[in-house]
Amino acid sequence: MKRARDLRDLLRVLRLSALAGVAISCATIGPDGRGDVDLPSGIIGPFRPLKRNKTCDGDVCTGVDELPSGTSSGSPRYPGAPPSRSPSVLVRGAGGDDLHVVLYVARDLDADTDRIARFEALDARSFADVTEVLTGDAPYEAGKIGDPSAIDVEGRVVLYYSIHPLAAADPGAAAQTPGIARAHSTDGLAGRTFEKDGLVLGIDGAKGAWETDPPRAPSLVRDNAGLFHLFYASGNAIGEATSTDGLHFTRVDGDPTTPGLDPVLSPSPVVDPATLPVGVKPPFDDLAVDDPSVVREPTVDGRPVYRLHYTGRDRRKGSAIGYAGRFGDSSLFDHGAGLVYGSKTILHTNAPTVARFPGLSLLFCNVDGDNAQQLAIAVAPAALKLPIKED
Repeated sequence: MKRARDLRDLLRVLRLSALAGVAISCATIGPDGRGDVDLPSGIIGPFRPLKRNKTCDGDVCTGVDELPSGTSSGSPRYPGAPPSRSPSVLVRGAGGDDLHVVLYVARDLDADTDRIARFEALDARSFADVTEVLTGDAPYEAGKIGDPSAIDVEGRVVLYYSIHPLAAADPGAAAQTPGIARAHSTDGLAGRTFEKDGLVLGIDGAKGAWETDPPRAPSLVRDNAGLFHLFYASGNAIGEATSTDGLHFTRVDGDPTTPGLDPVLSPSPVVDPATLPVGVKPPFDDLAVDDPSVVREPTVDGRPVYRLHYTGRDRRKGSAIGYAGRFGDSSLFDHGAGLVYGSKTILHTNAPTVARFPGLSLLFCNVDGDNAQQLAIAVAPAALKLPIKED
C-alpha cells in the first residue's frame, strides 16, 4: 500500500512540475470534470501580468496599455504609502467594460498600529477611492492585524482578518489573543464602516498535529444550506472549519479515513531533484501551502466546486501562486493545475485573491517590488487584452 501511495505521489509531482514549467507561457481553459478525477478548471490560470507597453512613433502606435500611466507592468494604481498587501476582492461589476471591484488590503505601518483599508476601482486597475476601515487598536489585537477576507452576507460585508502573534517578550503580548477575528459593516454592502465583534473566533475540535501555530489567513465561503466554510492556514498546511453563525466554528477532518485531524491541502511530496528528468523542477509547494483564497461555484450539472488559489512555498526560498480544487462541500483538495502565477522574473508571489468575470479572471496578490512587497495584478486567459481607458 505504501509503495502504491509513494508511486502515486511521484507521478503527481512529475505532472505538477511539468505544468510549472509552462505555467507562465500559456493559458488553458479545461473541460468540465469527469467524476472527481478531472476537476473543471474554468478560468483559473495560468495568469500573466497586465502590461503597460504601448509605443508610439508620431501618430502610429503599437502594443496595448492595460494599466494606467504612472504604473509599471503587473501593478495596479493605488496609493503606495503606507505599503499595501494581502488583498481580498469583492466583485461589484458585471464584466465587459464594467470591472468594478472593491479590495480590502492590509496596511502595515512600521511605527504605528496595523490597519485594513478599502480600495475601490471601476476598472479593477485604478484604485483612487481609499478608506481605512479597521485599526488593530484593541488589546486582544495588540496592533497586529492583517490578511483580510471579505464576504457578502445578507446585505452587509463581513470582514475576517488575522491577529498575528507578538513575540512573548513584546509589550502587549500577554493581553493579545492571536487567531482570526471578525467585523461587520454598519453601512450595508458599501463596506466603508465596520464594527468589530470584540473577540477571536472559536474553532472547536481537536487540533491536527500540523496546526503548530494559531489559525491565520482566513478565506470564507457559504454553501447552499447557509453553512460557513472557513479555510485557514496553520503550520505548513491549510485546514477547514464550518459554522452556522459565522462566529463559532468546528474543525473538519480533511481525510476521515486516517487517524487524527488532516488538513484539506498539504504540501506536495518532497522529491530529490537528482531523480527528476532533465528540465523538470521539484514542486513549487514542497515546503508549505498558505494564504488560501476559495470560491464556491456550481458546475454545469449543479454540483458545487471549490476553487482554491493559494501560496506555495518551496525548499529553495521561493513562493508562487498555485491552484487546487474539489467537488462537493467536503473532502481533500486535488492540487489540480499546480502553479498558475510566478516565475524567475515575478518573485515571491503570495496571498492571492481572484475576481471572476464572464470570460476572464483577474488575480490580485503580493509580489516583490523595489523596496518591499506590493500589490500585483494578472489576467487569465493569458491571450486576453484589457486596454485601459484613461481620462
